[in-house]
Amino acid sequence: MASRAAKGTTGGFSFDFLSSDDRAPFPESNHTSHSTELCQDTDSERRPLVWIKNVTELLLDRSQEEIVFDEIPWPSNDKSDDDDTVANEVLHTLKCLAPVRRVDHHSSSFVDQRETTGINLGFESQIDTWQNTDIEPGVYEGGMKVWECSIDLVRYLATQEIRLDPNQFAIELGCGHGLPACYLLRESLRASRRADFNDDEAFKIIFTDYNDYVLKDVTISNMFINIVQQVSNETIKASDADLKRVGESVLLGAGDWMNLSRQLTNADAGDLPLPKDGHFDLILAAETLYSEITARETAQWFSRHLKPNSGVGLVASKRYYFGVGGGVDTFRMTAQSLDLLVETVKIYDNGSSNIRELLRVQKV
Repeated sequence: MASRAAKGTTGGFSFDFLSSDDRAPFPESNHTSHSTELCQDTDSERRPLVWIKNVTELLLDRSQEEIVFDEIPWPSNDKSDDDDTVANEVLHTLKCLAPVRRVDHHSSSFVDQRETTGINLGFESQIDTWQNTDIEPGVYEGGMKVWECSIDLVRYLATQEIRLDPNQFAIELGCGHGLPACYLLRESLRASRRADFNDDEAFKIIFTDYNDYVLKDVTISNMFINIVQQVSNETIKASDADLKRVGESVLLGAGDWMNLSRQLTNADAGDLPLPKDGHFDLILAAETLYSEITARETAQWFSRHLKPNSGVGLVASKRYYFGVGGGVDTFRMTAQSLDLLVETVKIYDNGSSNIRELLRVQKV
């Protein structure tokens, strides 16, 4: 891996997910949230992890004319960097980067037929759940919205110029729109073109979300518009060959991430190109600490699957999720009990909204 260096209520709940500074490019929904009881953490209630196997075909079916999107603006300054030299280097890096795009699913004419993955879990009856709630644990886990900590993570990846080297594996847990992983994919593909990697040296990025329709409707659309936008400095439209290469560079898994952990631990991946030892060079997680259960499971996932010594985990989160008990402290305590090193590399505090943190995690 190359590098230069809320507010909620229990049950189905709503977070204050965009600060006033970032709200304009991502209009807030008028839909209201409703409450349900928090699901118990039992194996019987866990959704199986199913792989979406036709990613290339889904990418080729997309049309740029059918997708409406916003662009995430790079910040004009970085107030948390006190050193002027560092701040200038950050601004120079961002000015050289094309912005990251985010699909506006409500306005796009593209409509996924939402074929289910064959899991009989009441999919059709829950298909509009995301229109009425931010999160309903065990049913819908918030993937149709862009959460502000995912934007923090995108910007951090950009300022640190992080990309994948040959034969490296990365994953974004609970990706939803998957903007951090989309940025990583775009820049890693650009780097691999310059270096002319061999096919047998390809990197792999895994996108996971609880709901398959999130991956099909928004994640793949974001992959498409970000690669169509700029595969290299010279191209603004990707060819079918480019999109096929994207399809070959990614895996998309829908379901409970702890069931994915079982697959990796038990070598139950079949013919899928997953890391043979179950360890990743880079693990990304944004807004996955929103409850005590998810905060503990995120730490457990890092402990099981972060490559010892050389692997890096990046977690972008609100410091505390009011009403649901999750947040940085729960994650940090669990991580430390699992002998993980956790370092706060960035704090976002505008004095009015929930404090956010970006954590760097390593396993020694």
